Amino acid sequence: MSDGRANPKASKRGVGSAGGALAGGAVVLALKGLFWAIALAMPLCGAWLLSSLAAYANGPTWLAVLALFGLFPILPAVWEGLAAYLRSRKKLVPAHILMLSDRLLLRTLALNAVFLIALLAAAPETGVRALLARGDWMLDGATSESAEKARKVLFAIADRFEWVYRASRERSAEGEQGKKRKGDEPPEPLPSDDSIDEGGKPGDPSEPKPKPPPAPAVDPTPIADGHTWPYPEVLAPSIVGLEPGSIKALGEAIKNAESEPFARAKAVHDWVSDRVTYDVEALTGHRPPQDAETVFRSRFGVCAGYANLFLAVAKAADLEAVVVGGAAKGASGEVDGRGHAWNAVKLNGGWYLIDTTWDSGAIGSDKRWSKKYGTNYLFTPPHIMRATHFPDEEKWQIVAPITRGEFMRMPQLSPDFYRRGLKLVSPDRSQTSVSGTADIVIQNPAGQFVMAHFTAKNGGASTRCEVTGTATLTATCDFADDGEYRVVLFGAAERYTTYWSMGELQFLRKR
Repeated sequence: MSDGRANPKASKRGVGSAGGALAGGAVVLALKGLFWAIALAMPLCGAWLLSSLAAYANGPTWLAVLALFGLFPILPAVWEGLAAYLRSRKKLVPAHILMLSDRLLLRTLALNAVFLIALLAAAPETGVRALLARGDWMLDGATSESAEKARKVLFAIADRFEWVYRASRERSAEGEQGKKRKGDEPPEPLPSDDSIDEGGKPGDPSEPKPKPPPAPAVDPTPIADGHTWPYPEVLAPSIVGLEPGSIKALGEAIKNAESEPFARAKAVHDWVSDRVTYDVEALTGHRPPQDAETVFRSRFGVCAGYANLFLAVAKAADLEAVVVGGAAKGASGEVDGRGHAWNAVKLNGGWYLIDTTWDSGAIGSDKRWSKKYGTNYLFTPPHIMRATHFPDEEKWQIVAPITRGEFMRMPQLSPDFYRRGLKLVSPDRSQTSVSGTADIVIQNPAGQFVMAHFTAKNGGASTRCEVTGTATLTATCDFADDGEYRVVLFGAAERYTTYWSMGELQFLRKR
């Protein structure tokens, strides 16, 4: 029999149950909010990826807008309507377990997940390359502080997809092992040896011209005490006529002749660059072994062979060195480059970069190797080297590292551009969209002479851009038709001479 007094324990249980219900409801609402945020973000990501692909390929970016509305809310609503129609046809009376909003949420997540996975699976390298290179296409021409902040956010997100790119490249590399390569485009990046006469006509590859010595560096870059880059293009006297019978004998001969570490490393570089010829035929057919001994005996090799031989000779000369693997931008013009190998050597406690392949010669417009010893890639300052070389291991950037996306977006400029004291003001990207005319602005404090020519990706004649100015140069390139164009920059110390290539830029012309 109740005495009319409240039960304290029962009251507490009631309050506790109510509090638990409220907490549970809050958790459910929070989870729903999270899932809806993901569901709404996924169509945006899909549209971003698709539009970046379109911008990279000079296609219609408006398709991305259609994709955005298609992925949400059109397709989920159509799916829901179709499901309701089928239920009515089958006369399924029982009520839905989930609410309409929950069903739309799940359908949105499923559709967008399938779309993103399918898009990345179909073209993983191209998709990530497009995000890293052109993921900010909607900000083209914007220079405000807010636009720069937005770019940083977009590219920070794009960087998170780099693992997809790396994984795809690794699978592609494994698939190519032992296979005969097709096509006349070399799968390895090679430096260009393009030339232009002062009159504006491309150099005739059937009549090779002796390449004049490059202009002396306007402001030599210190690389160590008493050493500056670039070195004169003169072979080390100690290796002239040096033809030992083994790698060990070669290394010992260089060690005995050169006691100073930088001079010894240069002698190793000079012997490999001068004595080995690039094996162009190996790129389109059977590739011989690229171990140091084979390359030493045959005097032919591709980049891996050059790098392996440099390493072996350097060790025999009592130098510490490594082979560096990564990607490089060569005459092929891709923003991300192709697989390549070069070296790093430790001298007086510091590491220095060397590419004996690219200092051995270059490939001409006739797809033939032009043998020419050089020193552009001998102890190249890291901030100049990374305009064309991106190592797989971050530590071999030597200086403060950049991301792969930053490497892709950097204009492809050779050391010749820097040794002439030139500075590219704009554009600051490897690929740029324009409406008709492209303006390339270059600071030229040393009064060098610059020419620019462009060709369409689909072929055609080379067209000269108009270059005006002195201390600041502006190369104006007028693209008559829509399409993708490659603009090559040429430089010389004198006006009436042969100009040699020193970098290139890509432009996409679209009304």
